[in-house]
Amino acid sequence: MKRSVFLSLNAFWALVALGVAIDAPERIAIYLQSRFIKPPPVATDTEIQSGLATAGIPKEFATVIASLHRGDPQRGTDGKMHKPDSITGIPMRDGLQIYDMVRRVKPKKTLEVGLAYGVSTMYFLAGLKANGFGSHIAIDPFEESDWKGIGLVKVQEVQMQKSFSFMPERSHTALARLADQKQTFDVMFIDGAHLYDIAFADFVLADAICPKDCYILLHDTWMNSVQRIVSFIEKNRLDYTRRESSTANIAMFQKTGQDKRLWDHFEAF
Repeated sequence: MKRSVFLSLNAFWALVALGVAIDAPERIAIYLQSRFIKPPPVATDTEIQSGLATAGIPKEFATVIASLHRGDPQRGTDGKMHKPDSITGIPMRDGLQIYDMVRRVKPKKTLEVGLAYGVSTMYFLAGLKANGFGSHIAIDPFEESDWKGIGLVKVQEVQMQKSFSFMPERSHTALARLADQKQTFDVMFIDGAHLYDIAFADFVLADAICPKDCYILLHDTWMNSVQRIVSFIEKNRLDYTRRESSTANIAMFQKTGQDKRLWDHFEAF
Protein backbone atom coordinates (compact mmCIF):
# COMPACT_ATOMS: atom_id res chain seq x y z
CA MET A 1 0.00 0.00 0.00
CA LYS A 2 2.74 2.44 1.00
CA ARG A 3 4.68 1.63 -2.19
CA SER A 4 1.56 2.31 -4.26
CA VAL A 5 1.02 5.69 -2.60
CA PHE A 6 4.69 6.54 -3.06
CA LEU A 7 4.58 5.73 -6.78
CA SER A 8 1.37 7.75 -7.18
CA LEU A 9 2.97 10.76 -5.50
CA ASN A 10 6.01 10.44 -7.74
CA ALA A 11 3.78 10.43 -10.81
CA PHE A 12 1.86 13.44 -9.47
CA TRP A 13 4.98 15.50 -8.86
CA ALA A 14 6.36 14.51 -12.25
CA LEU A 15 3.27 16.03 -13.86
CA VAL A 16 3.58 19.12 -11.66
CA ALA A 17 7.16 19.53 -12.84
CA LEU A 18 5.96 19.32 -16.42
CA GLY A 19 3.23 21.82 -15.64
CA VAL A 20 5.64 24.55 -14.60
CA ALA A 21 7.90 24.05 -17.60
CA ILE A 22 7.77 26.31 -20.60
CA ASP A 23 5.29 25.19 -23.28
CA ALA A 24 3.67 23.09 -20.56
CA PRO A 25 0.13 22.55 -21.94
CA GLU A 26 1.22 21.17 -25.30
CA ARG A 27 4.05 19.13 -23.82
CA ILE A 28 1.77 17.57 -21.19
CA ALA A 29 -0.71 16.64 -23.91
CA ILE A 30 2.06 15.04 -25.94
CA TYR A 31 3.36 13.13 -22.90
CA LEU A 32 -0.05 11.80 -21.85
CA GLN A 33 -0.89 10.84 -25.43
CA SER A 34 2.32 8.86 -25.93
CA ARG A 35 2.20 7.31 -22.44
CA PHE A 36 -1.40 6.23 -22.00
CA ILE A 37 -3.22 6.08 -25.35
CA LYS A 38 -3.28 2.67 -26.99
CA PRO A 39 -2.22 2.94 -30.63
CA PRO A 40 -4.54 1.66 -33.38
CA PRO A 41 -3.66 -1.62 -35.10
CA VAL A 42 -0.85 -1.19 -37.61
CA ALA A 43 -1.71 -2.14 -41.18
CA THR A 44 0.46 -4.76 -42.79
CA ASP A 45 2.92 -3.68 -45.46
CA THR A 46 0.77 -5.40 -48.09
CA GLU A 47 -2.30 -3.47 -46.92
CA ILE A 48 -0.36 -0.21 -46.94
CA GLN A 49 1.05 -0.72 -50.44
CA SER A 50 -2.33 -1.81 -51.77
CA GLY A 51 -4.17 1.12 -50.20
CA LEU A 52 -1.72 3.72 -51.50
CA ALA A 53 -1.65 2.20 -54.98
CA THR A 54 -5.44 2.01 -55.20
CA ALA A 55 -5.70 5.68 -54.22
CA GLY A 56 -3.25 6.65 -56.95
CA ILE A 57 -0.64 8.17 -54.61
CA PRO A 58 2.39 9.22 -56.71
CA LYS A 59 5.11 6.57 -56.40
CA GLU A 60 7.76 8.82 -54.83
CA PHE A 61 5.31 9.73 -52.07
CA ALA A 62 3.98 6.20 -51.62
CA THR A 63 7.45 4.92 -50.74
CA VAL A 64 7.96 7.59 -48.06
CA ILE A 65 4.42 7.27 -46.68
CA ALA A 66 4.66 3.48 -46.46
CA SER A 67 7.89 3.76 -44.48
CA LEU A 68 6.24 6.16 -42.03
CA HIS A 69 3.20 3.92 -41.59
CA ARG A 70 5.44 0.90 -40.94
CA GLY A 71 7.21 2.83 -38.20
CA ASP A 72 10.63 2.48 -39.80
CA PRO A 73 13.47 4.55 -38.28
CA GLN A 74 13.57 7.97 -39.96
CA ARG A 75 16.35 10.47 -40.48
CA GLY A 76 16.08 13.77 -38.59
CA THR A 77 17.59 17.15 -39.35
CA ASP A 78 20.48 16.16 -37.05
CA GLY A 79 21.46 13.49 -39.57
CA LYS A 80 20.70 10.67 -37.14
CA MET A 81 18.11 7.90 -37.43
CA HIS A 82 15.20 8.03 -34.97
CA LYS A 83 12.46 5.50 -34.24
CA PRO A 84 9.03 7.22 -34.42
CA ASP A 85 6.60 6.53 -31.60
CA SER A 86 3.52 4.46 -32.39
CA ILE A 87 0.97 7.19 -31.60
CA THR A 88 2.00 10.36 -33.40
CA GLY A 89 0.82 10.79 -36.97
CA ILE A 90 -2.34 9.79 -38.78
CA PRO A 91 -3.50 6.34 -39.91
CA MET A 92 -3.64 5.59 -43.61
CA ARG A 93 -7.44 5.91 -43.81
CA ASP A 94 -7.23 9.50 -42.54
CA GLY A 95 -4.37 10.31 -44.88
CA LEU A 96 -6.31 8.98 -47.84
CA GLN A 97 -9.22 11.27 -46.90
CA ILE A 98 -6.84 14.24 -47.03
CA TYR A 99 -5.38 13.13 -50.35
CA ASP A 100 -8.84 12.56 -51.84
CA MET A 101 -9.99 16.01 -50.70
CA VAL A 102 -6.95 17.74 -52.19
CA ARG A 103 -7.45 15.94 -55.49
CA ARG A 104 -11.16 16.72 -55.54
CA VAL A 105 -11.16 20.34 -54.28
CA LYS A 106 -8.04 21.38 -56.23
CA PRO A 107 -6.88 23.89 -53.57
CA LYS A 108 -4.32 26.56 -54.33
CA LYS A 109 -3.29 26.91 -50.68
CA THR A 110 -3.48 24.39 -47.83
CA LEU A 111 -2.41 24.56 -44.20
CA GLU A 112 -2.04 22.26 -41.23
CA VAL A 113 -1.46 22.76 -37.51
CA GLY A 114 0.96 20.05 -36.42
CA LEU A 115 3.83 18.68 -38.56
CA ALA A 116 5.64 16.12 -36.36
CA TYR A 117 6.80 13.19 -38.54
CA GLY A 118 5.16 14.68 -41.62
CA VAL A 119 2.64 11.91 -42.31
CA SER A 120 -0.31 14.19 -43.04
CA THR A 121 2.04 16.60 -44.81
CA MET A 122 2.99 13.86 -47.26
CA TYR A 123 -0.65 13.26 -48.16
CA PHE A 124 -1.22 17.00 -48.68
CA LEU A 125 1.88 17.38 -50.83
CA ALA A 126 1.11 14.20 -52.78
CA GLY A 127 -2.28 15.66 -53.68
CA LEU A 128 -0.78 19.00 -54.71
CA LYS A 129 1.87 17.20 -56.78
CA ALA A 130 -0.79 15.13 -58.54
CA ASN A 131 -2.81 18.30 -59.19
CA GLY A 132 0.20 20.05 -60.66
CA PHE A 133 -0.12 23.19 -58.52
CA GLY A 134 -0.65 24.49 -54.99
CA SER A 135 1.33 25.29 -51.84
CA HIS A 136 1.22 24.00 -48.27
CA ILE A 137 2.08 25.53 -44.88
CA ALA A 138 2.75 23.50 -41.72
CA ILE A 139 2.87 24.99 -38.20
CA ASP A 140 4.69 23.24 -35.35
CA PRO A 141 6.75 24.83 -32.53
CA PHE A 142 8.18 21.44 -31.47
CA GLU A 143 9.19 20.05 -34.85
CA GLU A 144 12.91 19.86 -34.17
CA SER A 145 12.91 19.63 -30.38
CA ASP A 146 10.36 16.81 -30.05
CA TRP A 147 10.08 15.29 -33.54
CA LYS A 148 13.75 15.62 -34.54
CA GLY A 149 12.81 17.48 -37.72
CA ILE A 150 11.71 14.25 -39.40
CA GLY A 151 8.77 15.96 -41.11
CA LEU A 152 11.09 18.55 -42.63
CA VAL A 153 13.39 15.84 -43.97
CA LYS A 154 10.41 14.06 -45.55
CA VAL A 155 9.58 17.21 -47.54
CA GLN A 156 13.14 17.21 -48.88
CA GLU A 157 12.97 13.52 -49.76
CA VAL A 158 9.95 14.08 -52.02
CA GLN A 159 11.55 17.28 -53.40
CA MET A 160 8.61 19.53 -52.57
CA GLN A 161 10.49 22.35 -50.83
CA LYS A 162 9.26 24.93 -53.35
CA SER A 163 5.64 24.10 -52.53
CA PHE A 164 6.13 23.96 -48.77
CA SER A 165 6.54 26.57 -46.01
CA PHE A 166 7.23 25.87 -42.34
CA MET A 167 6.30 28.08 -39.38
CA PRO A 168 8.20 26.89 -36.27
CA GLU A 169 5.99 28.62 -33.73
CA ARG A 170 2.82 28.28 -31.72
CA SER A 171 -0.31 28.03 -33.81
CA HIS A 172 -2.08 31.02 -32.23
CA THR A 173 0.70 33.44 -33.20
CA ALA A 174 1.19 31.88 -36.64
CA LEU A 175 -2.50 31.87 -37.54
CA ALA A 176 -2.96 35.41 -36.24
CA ARG A 177 -0.05 36.66 -38.33
CA LEU A 178 -1.41 34.95 -41.44
CA ALA A 179 -4.72 36.74 -40.78
CA ASP A 180 -2.89 40.08 -40.38
CA GLN A 181 -1.26 39.42 -43.76
CA LYS A 182 -4.76 38.85 -45.16
CA GLN A 183 -3.86 35.39 -46.37
CA THR A 184 -6.60 32.85 -47.00
CA PHE A 185 -6.59 29.09 -47.54
CA ASP A 186 -8.75 26.51 -49.27
CA VAL A 187 -8.22 23.52 -46.95
CA MET A 188 -6.96 23.55 -43.35
CA PHE A 189 -6.23 20.57 -41.10
CA ILE A 190 -6.21 21.10 -37.32
CA ASP A 191 -4.17 18.41 -35.57
CA GLY A 192 -1.94 20.18 -33.06
CA ALA A 193 -2.38 20.21 -29.29
CA HIS A 194 -5.65 18.49 -28.39
CA LEU A 195 -6.34 20.38 -25.18
CA TYR A 196 -9.81 21.88 -25.62
CA ASP A 197 -8.88 25.55 -25.24
CA ILE A 198 -5.87 25.33 -27.56
CA ALA A 199 -7.66 23.31 -30.25
CA PHE A 200 -10.69 25.60 -30.01
CA ALA A 201 -8.44 28.65 -30.44
CA ASP A 202 -6.98 26.96 -33.52
CA PHE A 203 -10.46 26.73 -35.03
CA VAL A 204 -11.37 30.33 -34.17
CA LEU A 205 -8.14 31.65 -35.67
CA ALA A 206 -8.40 29.35 -38.69
CA ASP A 207 -11.88 30.76 -39.30
CA ALA A 208 -10.30 34.20 -39.79
CA ILE A 209 -8.35 32.92 -42.80
CA CYS A 210 -11.12 30.67 -44.11
CA PRO A 211 -13.10 32.34 -46.95
CA LYS A 212 -16.41 31.06 -48.29
CA ASP A 213 -16.12 27.49 -49.66
CA CYS A 214 -12.97 26.82 -47.60
CA TYR A 215 -12.77 23.54 -45.65
CA ILE A 216 -11.62 23.07 -42.05
CA LEU A 217 -10.82 19.51 -40.98
CA LEU A 218 -10.66 18.60 -37.29
CA HIS A 219 -8.66 15.46 -36.48
CA ASP A 220 -9.13 12.93 -33.66
CA THR A 221 -12.88 13.22 -33.18
CA TRP A 222 -12.74 10.30 -30.74
CA MET A 223 -11.37 12.79 -28.18
CA ASN A 224 -13.86 14.63 -25.97
CA SER A 225 -12.09 17.95 -26.53
CA VAL A 226 -12.53 17.71 -30.29
CA GLN A 227 -16.10 16.47 -29.95
CA ARG A 228 -16.95 19.62 -27.99
CA ILE A 229 -15.54 21.82 -30.74
CA VAL A 230 -17.54 19.91 -33.34
CA SER A 231 -20.68 20.40 -31.24
CA PHE A 232 -20.00 24.14 -30.91
CA ILE A 233 -19.64 24.54 -34.67
CA GLU A 234 -22.78 22.56 -35.43
CA LYS A 235 -24.90 24.52 -32.95
CA ASN A 236 -23.41 27.99 -33.14
CA ARG A 237 -21.66 28.43 -36.48
CA LEU A 238 -24.45 28.03 -39.00
CA ASP A 239 -22.19 29.53 -41.65
CA TYR A 240 -20.43 26.16 -41.65
CA THR A 241 -21.89 22.97 -43.13
CA ARG A 242 -20.61 19.59 -42.03
CA ARG A 243 -19.56 17.44 -44.96
CA GLU A 244 -19.32 13.67 -45.13
CA SER A 245 -15.93 12.20 -44.34
CA SER A 246 -14.69 8.77 -45.38
CA THR A 247 -13.21 8.33 -41.90
CA ALA A 248 -14.98 8.83 -38.58
CA ASN A 249 -11.80 10.31 -37.12
CA ILE A 250 -12.03 13.53 -39.18
CA ALA A 251 -14.83 16.08 -38.85
CA MET A 252 -15.04 18.04 -42.08
CA PHE A 253 -16.66 21.48 -42.24
CA GLN A 254 -17.09 23.80 -45.22
CA LYS A 255 -17.81 27.49 -44.84
CA THR A 256 -20.97 27.98 -46.89
CA GLY A 257 -22.23 31.36 -45.70
CA GLN A 258 -21.60 34.41 -43.53
CA ASP A 259 -21.53 34.54 -39.75
CA LYS A 260 -24.76 36.43 -39.01
CA ARG A 261 -24.97 35.80 -35.27
CA LEU A 262 -26.23 38.62 -33.06
CA TRP A 263 -23.77 39.98 -30.53
CA ASP A 264 -25.34 37.95 -27.69
CA HIS A 265 -25.96 34.70 -29.59
CA PHE A 266 -25.17 31.46 -27.78
CA GLU A 267 -26.47 27.92 -28.05
CA ALA A 268 -25.40 25.46 -25.38
CA PHE A 269 -23.21 22.68 -26.72
